[in-house]
Amino acid sequence: MAEKTYYVSIRGENHHGSLKWLSECYCEIRDESGEGCSTFRPVNVYIAGTTEAIGHISYNGRVWDQPLSNRFDAFTGFADTSKLLYDNRMAA
Repeated sequence: MAEKTYYVSIRGENHHGSLKWLSECYCEIRDESGEGCSTFRPVNVYIAGTTEAIGHISYNGRVWDQPLSNRFDAFTGFADTSKLLYDNRMAA
């Protein structure tokens, strides 16, 4: 079975691929920008061919199962029930 293709829009540019690839793209663009979390915002993740967000990429590059509109507080995580879809942390 083929892996699903997802997309995100980061700074007005669309990126397509796996959750791993999109996390890497987000982190690379974030790092190149030199911005912090107050100005380089999380982005929604979509399944290719749809317009309904299935999750989001947070500032740390992790992909969560809740769109940004479903989260109570993007800064503190208060009342956030998101679950990880992709964890970009390296195994120790």
